[in-house]
Amino acid sequence: SYASDVFVEGGTYAEATIGQVNSMNPLFATTSSEKVLSKLLFASLIAVDYSGNPGLQLAESLRASENGKVWTVRLRDNLKWSDNEPLTSEDVLFTVGLIQNPAVNSIYSSNLEGVKVSENENGEIVFTLSSAYADFATALEIPILPKHKLENVEPKTLVEADFSMAPVGSGAFILNAIQTNNAGST
Repeated sequence: SYASDVFVEGGTYAEATIGQVNSMNPLFATTSSEKVLSKLLFASLIAVDYSGNPGLQLAESLRASENGKVWTVRLRDNLKWSDNEPLTSEDVLFTVGLIQNPAVNSIYSSNLEGVKVSENENGEIVFTLSSAYADFATALEIPILPKHKLENVEPKTLVEADFSMAPVGSGAFILNAIQTNNAGST
């Protein structure tokens, strides 16, 4: 027999995890449950597969300069947030700024330490490193956050923002409900 899997929009997917969910903001995902939610709700520029190979997710292309110090990312066309707002290079620049801000204290800060980021005239995101790093693509497995939802939140209060319990994401799934058991696990 022959079967073919195809994507169908809609339906419900339920995920159960054992552990605390203190924040659904992926920049602060430390428990196993928070990490699972982060992967389901938020896309990143690059996704590393189970064998450790980087693949494109939000990025349409990724190219490195010959000296390995400049990495350029072009985003896919027509990306959207779960609230239907467009996901743009501004969101990427905003997210990198948050990650690099010491007041945020993100789990991803070491990925982008000393990296300068800008947008070129073609709308591509340019990461400039102080020294060559052949595996920098894996450092771009960072969840992107919506600037339009978080630009008015003080970085030092980001973990406490309403967004951390009612996120707008770019991943394959949209949060509909969360249920906590008597022991406090989600």
